[in-house]
Amino acid sequence: MIRKSIFFTLIIFSFLACEEEINYQGEFEENYALFCVINADSSKQTAMVKKKTLVIKVPKKIIMCKDAIIYLNGKNKSEQLKDTSLINNNQVTEIYYTDNFKPANGSKVEIRAEIPNGKILSSTIAVPYFTLFFFEESNLFIPDYDDPSRLFVGWSLHDGSDGLAFLTRLSINYTVNMNGVETKHILAVPVEYIIQNDNKLPVYPQATRTAFQIYRQSIIDETLNEISAGDTSKSSYTIQSANFEVFIMEQNLANYSASIESFKNSFSVKVYEPVITNIDGGLGVFGAYVKRSMKINFEPSYVRSFGYKYKKD
Repeated sequence: MIRKSIFFTLIIFSFLACEEEINYQGEFEENYALFCVINADSSKQTAMVKKKTLVIKVPKKIIMCKDAIIYLNGKNKSEQLKDTSLINNNQVTEIYYTDNFKPANGSKVEIRAEIPNGKILSSTIAVPYFTLFFFEESNLFIPDYDDPSRLFVGWSLHDGSDGLAFLTRLSINYTVNMNGVETKHILAVPVEYIIQNDNKLPVYPQATRTAFQIYRQSIIDETLNEISAGDTSKSSYTIQSANFEVFIMEQNLANYSASIESFKNSFSVKVYEPVITNIDGGLGVFGAYVKRSMKINFEPSYVRSFGYKYKKD
């Protein structure tokens, strides 16, 4: 359940993995960074604390900080986060988590982390608030019947709090049947592909305050081709539907997202430097978001034109 919570958290902050202890000679600068993004649709929340030591004329070292005491404080509720370790690709990530903190939209939330050396990191934010959210068209198809050259998804919200921004994701749900064993897959659709060092790289949407997203149909075509790239057995693939998500972020998270250099295929954020911070006593970000989503169906004949099967989920 912790892994699932992290996967659906909009931002997972990744720094260089380093050794636990540093014993260099010379001057050094030491900073702590606290990262926590509140998913206001869930009671499961996670946080991370990292220590950055910059030694003069020596590359910086980023270290996971263990044994911190972290509290999330909301209206009439205070929850201490537990600590655990996750192993992914032979790398250990120390995280702090709780399964019992779901703030109300528009409410204020404080995070407070006490580092073992006595240093305090803290921040206070307001969860995004709005009275009404709706998609302008609730029965979309790919390709779009009105304009087959593009997919346009628009939305509106009423009485939103100041500084809200939107981050979107369009993903394709499909299955693959290999030797009678069917596996489920999800692939995010980029807004563009670029060529870099002879490699084709996807470019995904970035945070915006514009309440719509446009995907060129040619990019959706290319993404569907990528699903079975190199595999001649196209009929082993069954396309089901697409899912469009809007992550509605409060101002601190929106500002941080705008400073990020690139997005990964998992839709987490690849962080090179925390150039924007709202953490008192250190670096990092404390933010919050809510999510709204809708299903988009495929035109069956369009899916079959790729050699795939179609099954409406």
